[in-house]
Formats: sequence, C-alpha cells, structure tokens
Amino acid sequence: MNKNKQKLILSAAVSLLLISSFLGGQSSRGNEIDPFETPPGWPNS
Repeated sequence: MNKNKQKLILSAAVSLLLISSFLGGQSSRGNEIDPFETPPGWPNS
C-alpha cells in the first residue's frame, strides 16, 4: 500500500472518530464515554 492511500485512510478514520465522539457528546447520557478518557479496555499509557 502506498503512503498517500495510507494517509488518506488514516485521516478518514480520525475524522470519523471525531464526528462520532462529537455526536455522542451532543446526545450526552450519563453512561457516555468521555472522548478524552481512556476506554475501560485500553491499557493506560
């Protein structure tokens, strides 16, 4: 896979993440995951 395609896919994934977290923040419920917090399954870095 060439670098340009990789970069495009990466930026698309990032924007999707941002949009979904933004939408999740709009319809905020008590159990919504904070986008700036590490999800429970992830190792703390």
